[in-house]
Amino acid sequence: MLRVGLICRIYPPHPLAGGISTYMRELAQGLAALGHDVHVFTESRVPVRRAGPNLSIHGRPPDPLPLLPGMPHTDRHLRWAVAATDCIATLGAGALDIVESANWGFEGLGVQRGGRLPVVVRLVTPLTVVRTTERWQPSADLDAAVSLERWSIAHANGLIGSTTAVLDTARETMRLESIRSVPCARIPLGIAPGPPPAPKPARPARLLFVGRLERRKGIHTLLEILPTLLDARPSLHVDVAGAELGAEAGPTARERFLAEHRRARWVDRVHFHGSVSEAALDALYAEATILVAPSLYESFGLIYLEAMRHGTPVIGCRAGGVPEVVHDGETGLLVPPDDPPALLAAITRLLDDPALRARLGAAGRRSVETEFSAQRMAERTAEFYREVLADVRRSRAPATAAARQP
Repeated sequence: MLRVGLICRIYPPHPLAGGISTYMRELAQGLAALGHDVHVFTESRVPVRRAGPNLSIHGRPPDPLPLLPGMPHTDRHLRWAVAATDCIATLGAGALDIVESANWGFEGLGVQRGGRLPVVVRLVTPLTVVRTTERWQPSADLDAAVSLERWSIAHANGLIGSTTAVLDTARETMRLESIRSVPCARIPLGIAPGPPPAPKPARPARLLFVGRLERRKGIHTLLEILPTLLDARPSLHVDVAGAELGAEAGPTARERFLAEHRRARWVDRVHFHGSVSEAALDALYAEATILVAPSLYESFGLIYLEAMRHGTPVIGCRAGGVPEVVHDGETGLLVPPDDPPALLAAITRLLDDPALRARLGAAGRRSVETEFSAQRMAERTAEFYREVLADVRRSRAPATAAARQP
């Protein structure tokens, strides 16, 4: 039995829960179901609650006083890293064997600096990729955040990549040539398959986009082709589910789109839902004819699995780890990133071919049941934790032996 700590600042049912939150919950529940003692550390004012056998959720809000005034991005993440470290410390020495965190927001930094517990970092899209795809202006704040994220990855006791692509991306964009000097594994993410999906309703087709309304998620590519698509298909509806960027970034993608097309006869068939609950999102997946997620980069793309679970065919891009999740022509269709004509052609192809939609949807569902199950992710992760712990013991053995020499 392992005693595992998982650091996850935003943990379901938090309203801003996204891909990291979802896989962390699936991992926590999967490890607990295997009999391991699991503790999740999250930003909350609820000190501790039980979430099932072997699973405890520990809440701690970060200190409101800034550590780095003038660097809001880095400061926000750093204050949470400190809070998570303090929360783990309340369990006492020897309470955990190993800790895992994502590289996003360098959440495990404080534990790593303490040096008392082995830390595994599970790689998601690095900040180096986000700031490039979002075209953020250079700043000392972003440089500091990238440096801390790089340090956290470089000093991990073990690294997990959900795809080979994200491992390669971290090594290349963050200049981490020694990324494989510690135990390193490719462990695909997984979700619980849930009950078999109901047949798709016989109603007008619906396209679904799920993700933050930011450039990296490819929302601009989808919105560019919607006028052509909706003009040609008078019964088609489009659902867009995801949080918008803050007002400080200027007009949002939704605001720009609605302002430009406010007089279009089809504009009332585009539904911007904003952030939605898990139940509402499940309903959208179940009702969707196609999931369209044309991200410019995804380290994995859990949304594809969430759609596949419902037997919904998916369209993604040949970018990042997506081709390792969506097998082109088998479990979905892939197009080049940032290519509106190719995206329009793929959507048209699926809308016009019900048999292809059914075949891709069924194959996607099977892949969730086998290749991308939460149980398989948990089993492989526990095995990797044991490998990391053995490696840590071996690395510490010479120092221990030397200390005992007279």
